[in-house]
Amino acid sequence: MFSVKLREVSIYASSAAILGGYEDDLPIVVFACIEELYRTGLWLRFTHPVPTNHSSLTHSGIYQKNLFRALPCCARLLHLIDAFDSQPHFGVHTPLHTESMPDICALLSTYLSSLPEPVLSSALFEAVWAWCVWPSLEREEKVE
Repeated sequence: MFSVKLREVSIYASSAAILGGYEDDLPIVVFACIEELYRTGLWLRFTHPVPTNHSSLTHSGIYQKNLFRALPCCARLLHLIDAFDSQPHFGVHTPLHTESMPDICALLSTYLSSLPEPVLSSALFEAVWAWCVWPSLEREEKVE
């Protein structure tokens, strides 16, 4: 299901997810990656005390700097791509809890990069940038 339009993916290789109280169909690979990244973040949050100072936040798991820039193991990444791109299960039985964080991030980023169409229409770009990205960038500048 890599390099396939999201409409087609939703028919053959999707998983139901509840986001903000609404049920949506997400590609299995996206759901699996996000779930594993989220699970790792929760584990770190509950096993390490939450610091009062933002600068002393732990830099492991999903909170590490440059998370999507770490290089994956090419052999593992190719294996994961093959598992999530193969019929009939499209990776639904492929556990990611044993995979490294760079491999999971590379799998998600490879999937998103392979999409033949943008996830959001260009009409929504400015709104998403103004409401989500720009405030995050401003907060990061204040912390540094």
